[in-house]
Amino acid sequence: MNCSYSYVLSSGVDKQFRHINVAEADHFKQFARLIARAGIDI
Repeated sequence: MNCSYSYVLSSGVDKQFRHINVAEADHFKQFARLIARAGIDI
């Protein structure tokens, strides 16, 4: 069985209740780099 993960950081939702993505990636290391580049401290 193959599991797949994705990582998303949302800043909230719009008027149609869709997430406003700040960063989105398929791999955690890529996600961490995107967060660091955006200047977000998590």
